[in-house]
Amino acid sequence: MTSKPEIRTATIEDAPLMAKLEARIFPEDPWPAADIQGMMSVPYVYGHIVSVEGEDVGYSLIQGAPKAVADILTIGVVPEGRKKGVAKALLEAMFDVARELEVSSVYLEVRQSNTNARAFYQKAGGVEAGKRPGYYRAQGAIPAEDAIVYQFVL
Repeated sequence: MTSKPEIRTATIEDAPLMAKLEARIFPEDPWPAADIQGMMSVPYVYGHIVSVEGEDVGYSLIQGAPKAVADILTIGVVPEGRKKGVAKALLEAMFDVARELEVSSVYLEVRQSNTNARAFYQKAGGVEAGKRPGYYRAQGAIPAEDAIVYQFVL
Protein backbone atom coordinates (compact mmCIF):
# COMPACT_ATOMS: atom_id res chain seq x y z
CA MET A 1 0.00 0.00 0.00
CA THR A 2 1.74 3.09 -1.20
CA SER A 3 -1.05 5.35 -2.50
CA LYS A 4 -2.56 8.21 -0.59
CA PRO A 5 -5.42 7.17 1.72
CA GLU A 6 -8.86 7.97 0.31
CA ILE A 7 -11.60 8.90 2.79
CA ARG A 8 -15.30 8.64 2.16
CA THR A 9 -18.28 9.41 4.35
CA ALA A 10 -19.87 6.26 5.72
CA THR A 11 -23.60 5.62 5.80
CA ILE A 12 -25.65 3.27 7.94
CA GLU A 13 -25.56 0.81 5.02
CA ASP A 14 -21.79 0.55 5.57
CA ALA A 15 -22.26 -1.00 9.03
CA PRO A 16 -21.60 -4.59 7.82
CA LEU A 17 -18.35 -3.47 6.15
CA MET A 18 -17.36 -1.53 9.26
CA ALA A 19 -18.06 -4.63 11.39
CA LYS A 20 -15.78 -6.71 9.14
CA LEU A 21 -13.03 -4.13 9.54
CA GLU A 22 -13.73 -3.98 13.28
CA ALA A 23 -13.21 -7.75 13.58
CA ARG A 24 -9.79 -7.43 11.95
CA ILE A 25 -8.80 -4.34 13.94
CA PHE A 26 -10.10 -5.38 17.37
CA PRO A 27 -10.38 -9.21 17.21
CA GLU A 28 -10.52 -9.52 21.00
CA ASP A 29 -13.79 -7.56 21.33
CA PRO A 30 -15.28 -6.43 18.00
CA TRP A 31 -18.51 -4.48 17.73
CA PRO A 32 -21.16 -6.32 15.67
CA ALA A 33 -22.84 -4.64 12.69
CA ALA A 34 -26.06 -4.16 14.69
CA ASP A 35 -24.19 -2.09 17.31
CA ILE A 36 -22.54 0.02 14.63
CA GLN A 37 -25.91 0.55 12.92
CA GLY A 38 -27.37 1.60 16.26
CA MET A 39 -24.61 4.14 16.81
CA MET A 40 -24.94 5.51 13.28
CA SER A 41 -28.68 6.01 13.72
CA VAL A 42 -28.07 8.49 16.55
CA PRO A 43 -28.11 12.19 15.60
CA TYR A 44 -24.72 13.80 15.10
CA VAL A 45 -22.80 10.55 14.63
CA TYR A 46 -20.56 10.67 11.58
CA GLY A 47 -18.57 7.84 10.06
CA HIS A 48 -15.68 7.56 7.64
CA ILE A 49 -14.15 4.68 5.73
CA VAL A 50 -10.61 4.86 4.42
CA SER A 51 -9.23 2.88 1.52
CA VAL A 52 -5.80 2.56 -0.03
CA GLU A 53 -5.41 1.30 -3.58
CA GLY A 54 -9.09 0.34 -3.60
CA GLU A 55 -8.90 -1.75 -0.42
CA ASP A 56 -10.89 -0.69 2.66
CA VAL A 57 -8.40 -0.55 5.52
CA GLY A 58 -10.01 1.42 8.33
CA TYR A 59 -12.94 3.34 9.67
CA SER A 60 -13.96 5.82 12.33
CA LEU A 61 -17.03 7.15 14.11
CA ILE A 62 -17.33 10.50 15.84
CA GLN A 63 -20.26 12.00 17.73
CA GLY A 64 -20.60 15.70 18.35
CA ALA A 65 -23.26 18.34 18.73
CA PRO A 66 -23.01 21.85 17.32
CA LYS A 67 -20.99 24.24 19.48
CA ALA A 68 -20.39 21.57 22.13
CA VAL A 69 -17.71 18.87 22.32
CA ALA A 70 -17.16 15.77 20.21
CA ASP A 71 -16.20 12.22 21.13
CA ILE A 72 -14.37 9.81 18.87
CA LEU A 73 -16.35 6.62 19.34
CA THR A 74 -13.86 4.48 17.45
CA ILE A 75 -10.95 4.73 15.06
CA GLY A 76 -9.06 1.80 13.68
CA VAL A 77 -6.87 0.56 10.87
CA VAL A 78 -6.26 -3.07 9.85
CA PRO A 79 -2.73 -4.29 10.67
CA GLU A 80 -1.41 -4.13 7.10
CA GLY A 81 -2.63 -0.53 6.76
CA ARG A 82 -0.80 0.84 9.79
CA LYS A 83 2.14 3.26 9.73
CA LYS A 84 1.08 4.57 6.32
CA GLY A 85 -0.80 7.76 7.22
CA VAL A 86 -4.21 6.05 7.25
CA ALA A 87 -5.07 6.76 10.89
CA LYS A 88 -3.86 10.35 10.48
CA ALA A 89 -6.21 10.77 7.49
CA LEU A 90 -9.14 9.40 9.54
CA LEU A 91 -8.30 11.66 12.47
CA GLU A 92 -8.17 14.71 10.19
CA ALA A 93 -11.53 13.77 8.62
CA MET A 94 -13.07 13.63 12.10
CA PHE A 95 -11.49 16.96 13.05
CA ASP A 96 -13.02 18.45 9.88
CA VAL A 97 -16.47 17.26 11.03
CA ALA A 98 -15.85 18.75 14.48
CA ARG A 99 -14.81 22.08 12.97
CA GLU A 100 -17.96 22.14 10.82
CA LEU A 101 -19.96 21.66 14.03
CA GLU A 102 -17.97 24.50 15.63
CA VAL A 103 -16.67 22.16 18.30
CA SER A 104 -13.64 23.34 20.24
CA SER A 105 -12.48 20.01 21.72
CA VAL A 106 -12.52 16.39 20.64
CA TYR A 107 -12.09 13.56 23.16
CA LEU A 108 -11.36 9.85 22.94
CA GLU A 109 -10.58 6.96 25.23
CA VAL A 110 -7.79 4.47 24.60
CA ARG A 111 -6.65 1.41 26.51
CA GLN A 112 -3.90 2.31 28.93
CA SER A 113 -1.81 -0.58 27.56
CA ASN A 114 -2.16 0.53 23.91
CA THR A 115 1.17 2.33 23.79
CA ASN A 116 1.26 2.56 19.98
CA ALA A 117 -2.11 4.33 19.83
CA ARG A 118 -1.21 6.58 22.75
CA ALA A 119 2.03 7.64 21.05
CA PHE A 120 0.09 8.33 17.83
CA TYR A 121 -2.50 10.49 19.62
CA GLN A 122 0.21 12.44 21.45
CA LYS A 123 2.09 13.03 18.19
CA ALA A 124 -1.20 14.21 16.63
CA GLY A 125 -1.58 16.84 19.36
CA GLY A 126 -3.70 15.00 21.90
CA VAL A 127 -3.06 15.62 25.57
CA GLU A 128 -3.98 13.34 28.45
CA ALA A 129 -7.10 14.76 30.05
CA GLY A 130 -7.97 12.04 32.53
CA LYS A 131 -8.43 8.37 33.26
CA ARG A 132 -11.54 6.18 33.37
CA PRO A 133 -10.93 3.29 35.79
CA GLY A 134 -12.21 -0.07 34.54
CA TYR A 135 -13.59 1.50 31.33
CA TYR A 136 -12.79 -1.61 29.27
CA ARG A 137 -14.54 -4.61 30.79
CA ALA A 138 -12.90 -8.03 31.02
CA GLN A 139 -13.38 -10.18 27.91
CA GLY A 140 -12.42 -13.84 28.32
CA ALA A 141 -8.68 -13.92 29.00
CA ILE A 142 -8.38 -10.15 28.57
CA PRO A 143 -8.62 -8.38 31.95
CA ALA A 144 -10.55 -5.20 32.62
CA GLU A 145 -8.48 -2.13 31.92
CA ASP A 146 -8.46 1.61 32.50
CA ALA A 147 -8.88 4.06 29.65
CA ILE A 148 -6.75 7.14 29.18
CA VAL A 149 -8.80 10.10 27.95
CA TYR A 150 -7.17 12.28 25.31
CA GLN A 151 -8.28 15.78 24.38
CA PHE A 152 -7.59 17.51 21.08
CA VAL A 153 -8.16 21.26 21.12
CA LEU A 154 -9.15 22.50 17.68
